[in-house]
Amino acid sequence: MSRVSDFGKLANLDFSRINTDRKVGVLPYVTHRATSHGNNSQSTGLDFIIPMSTNITTNVTFNPDFSQLEADPTRINISSDRELILPERRPFFREGAELFDLPLNLFYTRRVQEIDYGVKSTGRIGDYNLALIDTYGTIIDRYDNDRKKEANLFAARVNRNIGERSMVGAMGIQKHQSDRDVALFSVDGRFALHRDWVARSQYVVNSLSGEAHSAYHTSMNWNHESGWGGRVRLEGIEDGFRPNETGLEEEAFRHLNSRLWYRYRFDEGSRIRSIYVGGHHSHQTDARNLLYRRRVGLSANIGIGRFGLFSYGRCGLQRDDGELFDRKYIGARMTYRPKWGHVRLSNELGARQGKFNRYTRLSTSLNLFSKLTLRFDLNNFFWRDHRNTLIIRVRGNYQFTRRIGWRVFVERVDERLADRISYNFNSIFDYQFTPESRLFVVLADDTHGERAVLTKISYLFESDFPFVN
Repeated sequence: MSRVSDFGKLANLDFSRINTDRKVGVLPYVTHRATSHGNNSQSTGLDFIIPMSTNITTNVTFNPDFSQLEADPTRINISSDRELILPERRPFFREGAELFDLPLNLFYTRRVQEIDYGVKSTGRIGDYNLALIDTYGTIIDRYDNDRKKEANLFAARVNRNIGERSMVGAMGIQKHQSDRDVALFSVDGRFALHRDWVARSQYVVNSLSGEAHSAYHTSMNWNHESGWGGRVRLEGIEDGFRPNETGLEEEAFRHLNSRLWYRYRFDEGSRIRSIYVGGHHSHQTDARNLLYRRRVGLSANIGIGRFGLFSYGRCGLQRDDGELFDRKYIGARMTYRPKWGHVRLSNELGARQGKFNRYTRLSTSLNLFSKLTLRFDLNNFFWRDHRNTLIIRVRGNYQFTRRIGWRVFVERVDERLADRISYNFNSIFDYQFTPESRLFVVLADDTHGERAVLTKISYLFESDFPFVN
């Protein structure tokens, strides 16, 4: 990892020699999976890449397979009844995903486990940006004990740019499964009122079994590179909104959050890069108008050369298991960013439900010889009488050539109070013999003792079609 100021400069580029022809692509794949238990299987799938115009592309996929992706790292979930939000890494969902990134997160694609078929269109027409996704397959139902059910999920998003910093948009989502239909419609806007002032608003109506409920978000941000800044955010979800159907994890609440900070950036030649001090206040009630969380906090940050030091302290009340508890904690994070990577160490101490807890994180990365990248992560969460989890994770990537690479993921999870150890191992060899045409060889092993080898090959066929502009 490097800072932008360390990047080189591109000059004397001749863009006239770049081929911008748009072609229709057909991308079939075949996989073979062999396990140590003798359970061998094969599967096939097919993707179509159709450029409808210069700025709009449609992808159609049948039975896609994402086994070549690295396993999700284990994360510590303090509240067992709440869902962990994992990043989306599947290519089918990633392109155009930024358009669905709204203040109220209403479209969480990781709930889609397997896709039988899907269609996606993304692009731009004039000042309008649009994204459309339609999938049918297996989806996790959060309102039925996380069972996997066949369902159709459709989402469409459009926004219009107004000048350089303002926009208005709308989004619709429909989920259909055998036992119920869920639909929602959202309108939102971002408005640049001044050079340093930006307002955001969102209003959502959710329909379930003929009943409609609503949610809203409104915020005002005051921010500039150096000097005072602040933010006020008010949002709420009506009881019965059922946000978990498509994405939002929170249940009914009303939440007011305010922040005020001061940031000063020094001249480029100064040893001190920047200083920051800030404070915030948060007040949240639940569907019964009972206090769910109240918190105040202070934080400070200073950047000196390649070092950064961030510290914070917070206190307040939080409702756990139906009872209000004092919640107090302090923490600090130190970061060092040399040209060869980064080192980050953070530690948080506090009390949860009246019992001491500590969360320590260490992360380092190395970039060597422009070919080898190594990353080491250590996470330890200790909560007296409840949890003592140690996670050690190593990632490695070696790029033999521009088209040949090898990735390794190793993780060990030690649940010390439960005297339980689990591990996960992935080795992924990737050979891109032509653009979008690839060979993957994946070796996977986990705690259950089942080792699997996956071989996947895909090849892109391209052709000119007369209806493509």
